[in-house]
Amino acid sequence: MKEIRECGFRWNALQMQRDQARQDTDYTVNRLPQGSQVLAIAEGSGVNGDWASKVAVTRIVRQVEAYCHLKPGMELMTRAAWVSGLCACEEFVRELPEVPLMFLPHWTLIAAHVDESGRASIAGFGDSKIWHLTQEGLHPLLAKRLPVFDGVGRTRYAEHFEKRLETESIALQPGERLILATRGIETVRPAKRATILTQPLDQALESLLAAIRIAKKRRQDNVTVVILEYLGAGSP
Repeated sequence: MKEIRECGFRWNALQMQRDQARQDTDYTVNRLPQGSQVLAIAEGSGVNGDWASKVAVTRIVRQVEAYCHLKPGMELMTRAAWVSGLCACEEFVRELPEVPLMFLPHWTLIAAHVDESGRASIAGFGDSKIWHLTQEGLHPLLAKRLPVFDGVGRTRYAEHFEKRLETESIALQPGERLILATRGIETVRPAKRATILTQPLDQALESLLAAIRIAKKRRQDNVTVVILEYLGAGSP
């Protein structure tokens, strides 16, 4: 769990597999040629959920890269661009014959596109969490996302997909953080979690891991956490 420092940003991540049969979540943090960062977490369930999550994070990075190529002024992803990009990921997974229908209503994808000035465009669907950590505290983002749709066919699921997609824009100040996490993180009580996430990156992730293990929650979900800290424009 060694932090990675890039121009204007530093980040670290944690993945833990507990009682689940496989690690069904994948994540990525990529610095794009224009200097912006894209980060994402995808989580699947059921047969081939682990493979589908890897495909999803890879494809959403490609979608953001393609958007930045068309927008050389380093414009952040718009809602329309997120809808197009995440729908492309969803459609790719949905059309795979080996992925059962039961998988579809339960997968989740959250992503953020952050530029060198600290502006961030965020999108997600499903039940993974995103927070903005400031000096005032830990603030949830994308809090109005709709619940998953159960019991729908492939055609109806595609129609409802865009309604499940939430987007938001924020501005990061130097020292502030974005935290992306799967639902397994609720093992740690909110007050304790907020305190832990203010610690230095390496220490924060080590403390999270320790708190989850100490809790010994029965049937503990796998946990994936990505923390991105904005250092400020021009920071080495």
